[in-house]
Amino acid sequence: MKLHLRLIACLLFASLSSQAAKQPPNILFIAIDDLNDMIPALKPNVITKTPNLDKLFQKSTLFTRAYANSTQCNPSRFSLLTGRLPSSTGVYSNRSDSLLVADKYENLFEYFSRNGYKTLGIGKLFHGTQNQIDAWDEYYSFEKNYLASQKSHKDHPVNWAEVEPKLFDMRDQMHSEKAMEYLAEKFEEPTLLALGFHSPHMPWYFLKKHFEEFDYPLSKIKKPQEPEYDLDDVPKTAKEFARQSSPSAPGFYHEAIVKKHEWKKAIRAYLVGISYMDARLGEVLDSLEKGPNNGNTMLVLWSDHGYHLGEKKHWNKHALWESSTHVPLAITLPKSGLGDLKPKAQKVYKIVSLLDVFPTLVDLAGLKAPDYLEGRSLKALIEDPFTEWNNTILTTMGYKNHSVRTRRWRYTHYKDGGEELYDKKFDPREFYNIEDLQSLAFLKKEFKKILPRKNAKPVKETIYTNNGK
Repeated sequence: MKLHLRLIACLLFASLSSQAAKQPPNILFIAIDDLNDMIPALKPNVITKTPNLDKLFQKSTLFTRAYANSTQCNPSRFSLLTGRLPSSTGVYSNRSDSLLVADKYENLFEYFSRNGYKTLGIGKLFHGTQNQIDAWDEYYSFEKNYLASQKSHKDHPVNWAEVEPKLFDMRDQMHSEKAMEYLAEKFEEPTLLALGFHSPHMPWYFLKKHFEEFDYPLSKIKKPQEPEYDLDDVPKTAKEFARQSSPSAPGFYHEAIVKKHEWKKAIRAYLVGISYMDARLGEVLDSLEKGPNNGNTMLVLWSDHGYHLGEKKHWNKHALWESSTHVPLAITLPKSGLGDLKPKAQKVYKIVSLLDVFPTLVDLAGLKAPDYLEGRSLKALIEDPFTEWNNTILTTMGYKNHSVRTRRWRYTHYKDGGEELYDKKFDPREFYNIEDLQSLAFLKKEFKKILPRKNAKPVKETIYTNNGK
């Protein structure tokens, strides 16, 4: 049935008169897990080595102020792939069983399949066992190394180490090799090839050769500024977020890391993870460039959320501050262009979100956007990065915890009524919560109007084990 529907869609493509409709672009869709904004393209002063990302951005539109709509993997990915906010679907946590509501919300891959595309999936795109297998014509995932994921290191408060080969997770290497196989063959029909990288997600276990190849001397690693008073002025829920490694595993890592003098070493391991991913990405991009599909393939690259490395005394992504919400997002047009649009290096400084990916890809592919999408197409910004663009971004962390991000402000409202307000112009690191200033009461009132009027009932949660559900 799926092949039959795609054949009908292809015939419709052929019947249209425009050149764009006759030759719809292929799409290389790349998702990266836990990649924060510590890359040179977004923060020029960092020492992170990402030569392949840098090369890609030299022909891409890079959205420098892109934000996730959730700071956990499952709700963030489900939001991007369905084009809907967590407050609309009820998928709020990694444990939310999004498969229970999959039939209610068509995902991006299903949409493109219904409109004439072959869909190929590799690696982590949906979250773990939440993979919607019906979205794919073909899907490949290399087995997770459970031995590595179960190993704990008493010497390290966080899961990082130089490990022997049997503890090294081969997923990213195997997934990139599979993508290269696909890209070496000519796509005979419009194709969406989706690839999900695991690194730099924990555990940060790498081989000795990786620490040597991606050489990050501790003397060059800078710890983030973290005043002792930083959590004194935040509400109770914010403190709870800071002090947990995950919503179900409380543990104040920061004190242990500082006590054991591990802060720089942990950052180094995370940077090695970024560089390892970047190397695998480079192999895939080389394969695309040398292969038969380069001329008519557009690329989108994004990370599902950011990551804290001690900011706010937090060591994860389960929070609503800048380090966990700010993400890389880039779109590369086909080498042959899309009509009048030609590939070029440019940066967009307007506020956008991952919710905008779905409508943007639909727009660039020349398809009709479904009316249920809650994001907006970024095509106008690709055409002109300086076009007028008024936008506010909503990021959710759990039921009824929301953060509103504008060009200048971040306002956060928690389920228990706690609030935070930061003036990003004068306080970019969010050290000073000024929500109690009476002179800004009018501003909070306006931000509250942006919060969801209705928060969908949380989808039933499922307890996951190493063997699945």
